[in-house]
Order: sequence, then structure tokens, then C-alpha cells
Amino acid sequence: MATKTDSTEGKISPAIKKTIENIKIGYVMPIAKTEGYPDLHWNDVMRILDDTLMDMGLKKGRIVSDGGEITTIHSRIVNNLNDDDIIICDVSSRNPNVMFELGMRIAFDKPVIIIKDDITDYCFDSGTIEHIGYPKDLRHGLVNKFQNKLEEKIKSTFSAYIENSEKKVSPILKNFGSFDKKDVQLNELSANESLLQDIQVIKDSLVKLQMLSSPSTDKTRDLQKVSSDPYMSWSGNDMRINLRKIRPSRRTIFTEWVISRGYTFNTNDLIMSIKIDGEDDYESIRKHLSNLIF
Repeated sequence: MATKTDSTEGKISPAIKKTIENIKIGYVMPIAKTEGYPDLHWNDVMRILDDTLMDMGLKKGRIVSDGGEITTIHSRIVNNLNDDDIIICDVSSRNPNVMFELGMRIAFDKPVIIIKDDITDYCFDSGTIEHIGYPKDLRHGLVNKFQNKLEEKIKSTFSAYIENSEKKVSPILKNFGSFDKKDVQLNELSANESLLQDIQVIKDSLVKLQMLSSPSTDKTRDLQKVSSDPYMSWSGNDMRINLRKIRPSRRTIFTEWVISRGYTFNTNDLIMSIKIDGEDDYESIRKHLSNLIF
């Protein structure tokens, strides 16, 4: 657990301290299985973040795709990226979805704290923003140091944001130069489905680029086409789902289930392509679909 430091406490006014205890903190980080990382690595990182916040007396954070009353997952992500008081963004492994969501938060010009493990290189576009490092192997001693730094950063970031908000001082965009910033009208953005579709197209393209840059394994080459029907098909590592065969009210439920299982996917013209490892994944998805198809 992180150790509280008296020096930082003394720099924060009672009013700001009272406010910081009720702030909303969102996480932008990988959630799917990632090559070169243990299966539960991101769960462990999230637990470390939660422990840090709880030790500060704050509420646990949550992934920006979670929570809220908005049913469309893309609208929920956009709203949370704009509404959360602080975003903690883990750019480790340079996950394309993470980098895209980080770009959106920077565009909203609201406080973001970037963290990364000690094997991931800095990204050119966000390298001007301070990064807080942690050990990829999550060694206890170094993790404690990381938690202390993160606690200090959360306090100073929120304090500066509150104190400078009336002065119109940019918390993020000032790192990229001097220019006028126009406020985003989120209500119009959330209602604009064409914009959300454009966002998904960009994200899908980034995912495809990541998959193309990843070397194929012998296991991938050996998989053969084993199933094909009007609802779904499986060829190699690619399982395709015809979303038209799923009740419209349940497409979002299925998409959120796919995300919760950590699968990499993209959707084009109501055809969802899911990257799977083999028959076990196929059977799990097929079984879940059985109650959703007309």
C-alpha cells in the first residue's frame, strides 16, 4: 500500500482536500490478453491502482467503458473520458485502443496521468507529458514507490486543475504548444451516431494494424476452417458473427460480454470479427450466442 506523505498534504487547502475525496477517477488501460504479459497482468495492475486510491481515502476507479446509464458502449466511453475528474492511462504495450482514448482525453484538455511499465518505450506524440513508471514484473518494493509517486501526482494534478480552472490555464494542451481551444459540446457529440461510427472505424483500423504487425505463430497457421453457418463461422484465428441475427436490443449486451472476456474484435457492417485461440474459445462464444440469435 502507498505511504501517505505529510509534505503534499500541507500544500492542499481544506476545500480542495474535501473535493478530492469525492472525485471520479477513470482508467484507460489494456484489458485483453497481451503477448508477452501474463494472463492476469492487467487485473493485477488495476488492483494496484485501486489500492492506491483506497489508501488515499478515494473511491476505486473503473475502466471508462464501465458504469453509467448510457447503453451504447462507445457513447459511454466518450462521456466518461470527458466527465471523469482524472483519467489514469496505462500506455504499457502501446495498445491501440488505449492510445486512441488517450488522444481523446488530451483533446478534451482535462487532467490525465500517464503510467507505463519499464519495458515500453515512450510514444513520440505523448512523450512531452510526464509518465510515471512501474516495474513490469510488479516487484513489491518498486510497486510501493510507484504507488507513492502516483498518490503525489493525483493530489498535485487535481489541486492544480482546481486552482487554475478559473484562470483558463490548460492542464494538458499547453504541453503541445500555444493555441486556442474550443470547448466540446458533449451532448451533441453523444447524440451524433455518425461521429461514434467514425470513432469505431478508426479504432478498428488501429486494431487491424496491430494484428498485422504481430508475428503469426505455428498454432495460428495450423488452425483449419472447422465451422460455417448463416450465423457464425470460424477460419484460422478469425471467428465471424452475423450481428443481424441477434436481436437489436441484445447486440450491446453481446459486445460488452466479448469485451469482458478480453477478446480482440472489430465490427464492420454488422459483421463482428473476433480473434480466438482455438476450439475452446469458439465453443464458449457459440454457447453464449445460442440464447441471443433469433
